[in-house]
Amino acid sequence: RMISKRRPAVLNFERTIVTAHFLLLLVANVAFAMSDPDGFDAAADTVGAGIYGGNVKRDEQGNIIIGRQYQNHNPVPGPVYAGTGYAEIAQAIHTGPEAVRALLRRRPDAVHDITTGGALPLHICGMSRKGQLSTSLLIEAGANIEAIDTYGYTALHRMASNNLDVGAEALLAAGAD
Repeated sequence: RMISKRRPAVLNFERTIVTAHFLLLLVANVAFAMSDPDGFDAAADTVGAGIYGGNVKRDEQGNIIIGRQYQNHNPVPGPVYAGTGYAEIAQAIHTGPEAVRALLRRRPDAVHDITTGGALPLHICGMSRKGQLSTSLLIEAGANIEAIDTYGYTALHRMASNNLDVGAEALLAAGAD
C-alpha cells in the first residue's frame, strides 16, 4: 500500500490563507506609497517634496527646524517637511530658467533657499534634465557650488548621479570639485 507524501488539505488551505493575507498587506503598502505624492515613488523612481525640494518648517524666529526627515527616507536628521509641497525655488527650477530668472528678480535670496533633504537650488537642478538648465543662472546669482545636502551630496554629485552633463559642465566651469 502506498503512503501519500502530500500534505493534508487543511495545511494547504492555511498556507493559501497566509499567502493571500501577505499579498493583501503588500498591495496595501504599495498603494499607500503610490498615493503619497510627497514621498518616494518606487515605481517611477522619483521623490516628492517631502523628501527633496519641499518647503521646510521654521520656528518663531524663522530658523529651520531640524529633525526626522519625511518617511525616514534619510535617517540623518535634516530640515523637517512643512507638508505644503515644493518650495518656490524648486517649482521655478522645474518650470525652467525663465521662471528662475523671474523669481530671482523678485527674491534674489532664493538662490540660498534650503529645502527638504537639505537641498539648495543647485542640488534641485541636479534632479532633472530640465532642472539642469538653470544651473548657470544660479551660479551667476551666487549659489554655493560646494554646498552639501543631508545625503552628503554636492550639486555636482547630484548631476553625476542623474547623468546630467549640462549642469555638471556648468559646475565644473565654475570650479566645483
